[in-house]
Amino acid sequence: MDRRGAIRLVGLALTGGCLSTPSATGPRNPPTASESTPPPTDRTTVRVSNLDVEEAADGALKLLATVVNEGETAQTRTLRANATIGEESYVETRSVRVEGDSEKEVAVTFDVTYDAFTGNGSVNVELR
Repeated sequence: MDRRGAIRLVGLALTGGCLSTPSATGPRNPPTASESTPPPTDRTTVRVSNLDVEEAADGALKLLATVVNEGETAQTRTLRANATIGEESYVETRSVRVEGDSEKEVAVTFDVTYDAFTGNGSVNVELR
């Protein structure tokens, strides 16, 4: 038996799938033009830029937020403020209208004392 011939035969058998050329994949026709993408809305241009807490005149927890509209048109959003003290959560909402390219200060007073909040509380806000 021819040793070189046997080695070639074994080599071809081991690389059988590797030597074939790949067949064409993908679509047979060029892509069609997609529908136009709707223009982006101003939802991403309204944000809360500043957040602070203080004690209200009656001793309640007061949240101060600055809502900024970086868009060209007036936008109305709902500010949802959540104060958490230990296991308790206090939620307040406010409707906020901000003219285009401007900002608005918003104050939210919670039905909990500022003293209960300090050292054991946290606040967060979101715009909807």
